[in-house]
Amino acid sequence: MGSMIGTLFGVLTNGTISTIVQTNDKLATSWSNILTAALLCFFIFARSKEREHEERAE
Repeated sequence: MGSMIGTLFGVLTNGTISTIVQTNDKLATSWSNILTAALLCFFIFARSKEREHEERAE
């Protein structure tokens, strides 16, 4: 179940990743969008595995 704090953190993370990727002028716009999406998927996957590990520990 999501919360307002989680949503805020997600929006801030997305903005930070987008800003970092877009400041690198060597990437085309389409590639920067793909890289941003890939990084978000990685962080979502990593967080789900972390949560799964925490639930097993309890």
